Amino acid sequence: MSVVIGMRNLTAPLVCLVALCASPLAAQPDQAYPLREVRVVGNEIVPTEQIVAATQLKIGQAVTEREFRDALQRLNNSGLFELIEFAYGPFSGGYQVTFQVTEVQQLYDVEFRGFEQSEEEMHELIASQVPMYVRQSPGDGIMVIRIGNTLQAAWKEAGNDSKVIGQLVPGDGEELVMLFRPEEATQAIAFVTFEGSGVIPPLELQRIFNPVAMGEPYSETRLLELLKFNIVPFYEERGRMNVRFCPCSSEPDPNTEGLLVKVAVDEGPLYKWGEIGRPSPAPFDERGMSRIFTIETGDPVNMKEARLVQTRMDEGLRRIGFLKSDTTIDVDVDHEEQLVSLNYNVDSGERYSFRRLEIKGLDILSEPVIRKRWGLDLGDWFNTDYPLVFINRIRADQMFDNLEDVRHRVRIDETNKAVDVTIEFLGKSEKKKYLPDYKPDKDPFPLH
Repeated sequence: MSVVIGMRNLTAPLVCLVALCASPLAAQPDQAYPLREVRVVGNEIVPTEQIVAATQLKIGQAVTEREFRDALQRLNNSGLFELIEFAYGPFSGGYQVTFQVTEVQQLYDVEFRGFEQSEEEMHELIASQVPMYVRQSPGDGIMVIRIGNTLQAAWKEAGNDSKVIGQLVPGDGEELVMLFRPEEATQAIAFVTFEGSGVIPPLELQRIFNPVAMGEPYSETRLLELLKFNIVPFYEERGRMNVRFCPCSSEPDPNTEGLLVKVAVDEGPLYKWGEIGRPSPAPFDERGMSRIFTIETGDPVNMKEARLVQTRMDEGLRRIGFLKSDTTIDVDVDHEEQLVSLNYNVDSGERYSFRRLEIKGLDILSEPVIRKRWGLDLGDWFNTDYPLVFINRIRADQMFDNLEDVRHRVRIDETNKAVDVTIEFLGKSEKKKYLPDYKPDKDPFPLH
């Protein structure tokens, strides 16, 4: 008999699939037989020997299905696996068991702050207490709890009373890290001042940052996190791609119960654009692409303008029927050469055409006048901007007296990739006797 048993996540029930075959050994699954071999498949991060050790199974020991189930539970309790299955069967007068594991997809590097020991000593301490520790951890769950408990015990043994906490925070790069640190007695930030800045004056930094920071519990970790998301983007708009903050200092505010925090700023050098990779094939002609790409190699970096290029690309595609286009940017920062290279990728998706215009709220005399002014013909590629532009021109021409409002709705037929537009006039909407000449414009924002 070959038996497969699996466990998914931490609360899933056991699932057993049994395939029968003729075997005197397998005919008595409750009978203990020697364990001959333990195999592991599917692991990429956790070494096989660590997984085998965590099962606590020993070659030669007498085992039954119960021991395999217990081993399965031990692996599941690590928090490192999304799914664990095992199969066992007769092998060399005993049992062979194979564990099939699917590791947690998102693991974060473990870092420490505020402890007396070195980082290497901290990793070694955890590895001695937490099975299958690989210097990475999920964002929550059993593994995080076990690491925290290990650090808490060591911290208390060293004579400290504060609590050890673990939380996801931004690392030095773009990735998050799992940071463990002693919890400090915190006070709220009363006011933050900056020194050392020139590209952005200190008073301007204070104006931007203090509305966000004031009242936040103070810790250097939290302060750096706030700076990363609220100040760094302004420096990236000015080509400073390696701005750094702190050392930071704090002192009691004599007028409040909070802290006055001082942040030292190292703005770093000015970066320039390296290679600018345009999408290929280009979705527009050269004139249209020139209107979209307002950044060039050698110019000072402005990340805001780089994102505007991305926005203009999608807006232009949506004006020619690609309603669900998605433009992405690959950013490569070369700190040694102080260059930022970009590569724009476009997924234009399906193309949608205009199918039907419905006009509501007008009498039989006014409705044909409005319909005549509509510039999209049946089968034209649909322009997402056109309905609102059309309505604004009607308002600007003051075509109706007593008009309260004009609204529009767009209905997309995904099956046929077609778009129907409804324009509704609210109010009495009495048509004026004189209307200026008007030529419909299908493309109010031409790219070429």
